[in-house]
Amino acid sequence: MNDVTVCIVRRRQLDEIDRFCRSYTLKMVENLKKRGNAYLVEYITDEDIDDFASVRNELTKESLTEWVLHLDTDECLINYKEIERSLLKSVNAIGFKRHNYFGDYEHVRVDSGCYPDVQFRLYRKSNFEWTGKVHEYLIPKRSSLRMYKHPTAFIAHFGWLKPKEYQKQKHDRYHLIAGRKPDWEFPKIEEVILKKVPNIKNIIKSEVV
Repeated sequence: MNDVTVCIVRRRQLDEIDRFCRSYTLKMVENLKKRGNAYLVEYITDEDIDDFASVRNELTKESLTEWVLHLDTDECLINYKEIERSLLKSVNAIGFKRHNYFGDYEHVRVDSGCYPDVQFRLYRKSNFEWTGKVHEYLIPKRSSLRMYKHPTAFIAHFGWLKPKEYQKQKHDRYHLIAGRKPDWEFPKIEEVILKKVPNIKNIIKSEVV
């Protein structure tokens, strides 16, 4: 297994979902250590961030390995045990489909929305940098770099399970950072449902063994 540093940006105070995801990620890092060197580097803040790309680039510089994996505090990387074969010398970045979950934490639904919403989060730090103050994304330092979309591993995003008031505040602030007028409207669940998931703990229970 290639060595990897997992980077997370988070607030000091974690809510239930953040604690759930962080616990999962800590166990993931421990499992990755069994086959190589794996580290967790966190950017902890009490203040609102107004330039997410800058923070991610700062974390990338602090990483202890060439391969870096970035996750948000409300995300889990599912089927991570299958990424080992993808860490080849000819691959420079790996993208994952992102599933966005809606509901009431115990009974959730996975939406279509902008699915597959591929996020390139695992990459060689010498070849990429982040851009965009909000909704940031990776850009290669040269056009010939190979970026691979993983067929089975995916990011589970549970942020939409948080209270609507939190979602509106976050949405409005992000729009202001991007220089756009806030136009909040909570997604209509019935319009985006693909399938029901009986309990989110069932999604990841096999991952942390």
